[in-house]
Amino acid sequence: MQAITPAGLEGLAKYKYSSVDSSPLSNQVMHPFWNFCVKYFIPIWLAPNVLTFAGFLCLLGNYLVSWYYDPDLTMATLNLNSVPQYVWFLMSFAHFMSHTLDGCDGKQARKTGKSTPLGELMDHGLDSMAAWLQMITAASAVGVAGYPWVLYTITCGVVLSFYLTHWEKYNTGVLFLPWTYDASQLLVTSVYLLAGLFGTQFFTAPLLDLSALHESWTQVSILHIFIVTSYVSILMQPIQSVINIVSAPKRLHGFVDGFMPLVPLIAMFAFFTFWAYASPANLLVSNGRVLLTALGLAFSNLTCQLIVSQMTSQIHRSNNLILAPLPFIAGAIYWGFVVSPAVDTWVLYGYTLFAALLHVSYGVNLVQTICQHINIYCFSITSTPRPVANKKQK
Repeated sequence: MQAITPAGLEGLAKYKYSSVDSSPLSNQVMHPFWNFCVKYFIPIWLAPNVLTFAGFLCLLGNYLVSWYYDPDLTMATLNLNSVPQYVWFLMSFAHFMSHTLDGCDGKQARKTGKSTPLGELMDHGLDSMAAWLQMITAASAVGVAGYPWVLYTITCGVVLSFYLTHWEKYNTGVLFLPWTYDASQLLVTSVYLLAGLFGTQFFTAPLLDLSALHESWTQVSILHIFIVTSYVSILMQPIQSVINIVSAPKRLHGFVDGFMPLVPLIAMFAFFTFWAYASPANLLVSNGRVLLTALGLAFSNLTCQLIVSQMTSQIHRSNNLILAPLPFIAGAIYWGFVVSPAVDTWVLYGYTLFAALLHVSYGVNLVQTICQHINIYCFSITSTPRPVANKKQK
């Protein structure tokens, strides 16, 4: 799987970053805090990509810890409190550190004078993984998994919002940073902290009883508020994306080329939704974490390809190899070739492993190719690779 073409490498050399961040929380609180951290705590010799990758590892660590203690995402729903109190505190700290490092990496690049397109590519590429990793981990804490289709649609909505942000940039050349980003990161940090202080039952305990208003209405909890606010935030993003593209002073692509990046994403959602609905093993309930992980890996791969297209100023032509097995899986389920829950489950495990290996190999290949092209090390700014001397022909 070719990560980037020679023409793409040439286009990458001309790339200039452009973004709009109008969030008061970001500009008045977070950016001053990150500037302070970079000025006083981060040494000048530390590569910005080290901060980016370390922040990602914090989120990945949280996800793996959550998987260990709550593999089937039922802990909060059943009020099991299987996660030790100190683990929640460590997860809260890790998430805060991830957010902080993600905010500091670009400032460190400017401080050291080592800003490169690779830095932005790594930052946003790993953010595409972080989007669903932290969503599933937070869902484990608050108990969203008690409503499997709610968890599925919110996860789809979160990754769709992330994708649309970069779709905007593909069409306008400008990254419009959503107001909800920093608030959501601080919210997730608070979720883990509250889980450590009061247990996961804190999120499912009733706050308000509405049954007196209507017999079908139930007691409202923090979980219900979390679900409603998530849906509201998710529904706002497509509207804002269309507004940003339509109102942009210059659009980089016509309607067809501008719309094309959405096609593989729509196909991905269609195949996974059918699989979740028609699954003989009822995977959304029996293996919801694995199913959402598979979806997240496919999403991250498509997103990275879109980011490469917009950073290299090329028309997006997605390599959909990561989606290739999905039509066959859907067809096998629809035509009755996969009827056994055990077979369905092993197919899911196989596809998830395939997607993980493909995406990791794509990312490593992409980073290595760019590093070789611009003659840098990914995780060091104190030295550069020695140029390879051409051998003299005898």
